[in-house]
Amino acid sequence: MKSYKHQLLATSALASAVVIGGGSALAEAMKPSLSLSGFYYMDAHFTDVDGADDNAPMFMVHDSEVHFNASGEMENGIKVGAHIEFEGAGGFRVDDHWITLESGWGRVLLGATDGVNVKTMVTAPSHPYGVTSGLQTDWFHNPDTGKAANTCPFRCALGGARLDAGTDDTGVHYFSPRFNGFQFAVGFRPEATGSGSENQGPINEEMDLHNAADIAVNYAGEMGGVGIKASLAAGGAQAPGGNSDGDYEHVAGGLQLSAMGFTVGGHIADEGTDGPHNGSSFGAGITYSTGPWMVGVDAFSGSIRDGSEPGDSEYDAWSIGGQYTVGPGLRLIAGFQSASVDLDDADALDGSAFTAGVAVNF
Repeated sequence: MKSYKHQLLATSALASAVVIGGGSALAEAMKPSLSLSGFYYMDAHFTDVDGADDNAPMFMVHDSEVHFNASGEMENGIKVGAHIEFEGAGGFRVDDHWITLESGWGRVLLGATDGVNVKTMVTAPSHPYGVTSGLQTDWFHNPDTGKAANTCPFRCALGGARLDAGTDDTGVHYFSPRFNGFQFAVGFRPEATGSGSENQGPINEEMDLHNAADIAVNYAGEMGGVGIKASLAAGGAQAPGGNSDGDYEHVAGGLQLSAMGFTVGGHIADEGTDGPHNGSSFGAGITYSTGPWMVGVDAFSGSIRDGSEPGDSEYDAWSIGGQYTVGPGLRLIAGFQSASVDLDDADALDGSAFTAGVAVNF
């Protein structure tokens, strides 16, 4: 899910740098260097899903991305960066893409990506096939629709903890420096359509969610030998004109504690409108790491309601699994997942899967 024009990135970054940093012949000093990163995963799923009798019990899936990263520093100390992600699975296309300007006053991110609430969110710890922020749904499909059983139009409480009204929509995001472990962030996106990396043009306020805004605070520190991570975020977007569902709002928080190789934590998230996107989710998990090994167990529960009726759609899952790091960038991963979903417009669905795979990060 990624891509964008190098010339445009460089031009935009230079123009912004001149405005913020003040001026003087910066062209020669800038010239960010370019590097590549990314990943490739190959998984084999051994599944048992109720109602999916026609499906083979084993199949394989893959996921891959290539990231173009640029970084440089100007004579006045302003750091310039750019990031463009290309999806390798499901067609070679662009996903997140942005430029950054960073100095002592913090970091500004300009481009198409998730909101600050997602980027600063602390969720319950999980292993590679964990479910604390929504199940990896490659194997858990509704046999009637062929789609992931917990699909939502955008990030919602039924399927995850990182709530967002405008996934990857273009906007402006600010992240402060850390003060005694605390970092603050705010963001704004004029449109909230979940359009991803595409330019949508003028916003139709009668048809689309718009004016999405987020605010978040994040903490990372240590107390008495115990590592602490915590986050709290809130946000929302204006509803289309004449929409009786009302404006969209969300709030989420999370906490992780770590010591002696163990990490334990949880999160809770809630969203609200007068329509179907009105629900909550929570997750909890624990992991243990030693040398090249990591193991963990976690659980997730989410629900959304239709109008005033609570719990119309419910989704629950738990998992156990782990990984072994063979060497830099190479991991062997495996896990067992169990999930159930009860949607208001479909039959209840239950299933489980054992998954094993190889992950390469470069």
